[in-house]
Amino acid sequence: MSQAFEQGLLKSELLVGSRQIRIGGQTISAIDFITEAAKAGVTAVVINAVAFASETGPQKVALGLQVKELCRQFNLPLMVVDDFQMAQQIEADGLIIQQDPDTLRDIVAGVNNDMFIGYYCDTVDKIDYANRVDQVSYVIVSNGDDTKTLINQSNKPVAISGTVSEEEAKTLKGYGACGLMSTNIFSNADDLAQTVKNVNAIFG
Repeated sequence: MSQAFEQGLLKSELLVGSRQIRIGGQTISAIDFITEAAKAGVTAVVINAVAFASETGPQKVALGLQVKELCRQFNLPLMVVDDFQMAQQIEADGLIIQQDPDTLRDIVAGVNNDMFIGYYCDTVDKIDYANRVDQVSYVIVSNGDDTKTLINQSNKPVAISGTVSEEEAKTLKGYGACGLMSTNIFSNADDLAQTVKNVNAIFG
């Protein structure tokens, strides 16, 4: 049974886009990184399927099923970026779409009602479109010059992607953001558990 969307899962989303992660001066597997982050208290896991474009479908699905099993163990929602087929095959809880509104419309038509949708928005027009699509549960906005404007335009919960420091996270929370979708803030942490705790507290 898929997990339903709720705003709290956006607080600390761990974005995974590589089988190997550089953390604390060493390289570890994505599975080990997810395990440590889950123990530290991240609120969701996101597989960036686009980053695995060189791999075959079965290879991506095999990785996705490993991650899905970990998420089940820690009761975490799992989302997949821009690979509807993979998301279906591993029974992901959510799908994140980075493409144009026409593609979003086509995907929404085929998504099982048990899978929630996040939509990446880099323009006000996309935010306005997402506001009108009931099936879009939340939007994702990059950390940049237009972030505040895009957050203010959205009537859906907003997660921030990209490189964000804890101090920036506090500012983004003040703008109305609900959480972060990131690799770097977690992989660069001197103390992963403390960083996750801090991020969750900022957006709590």
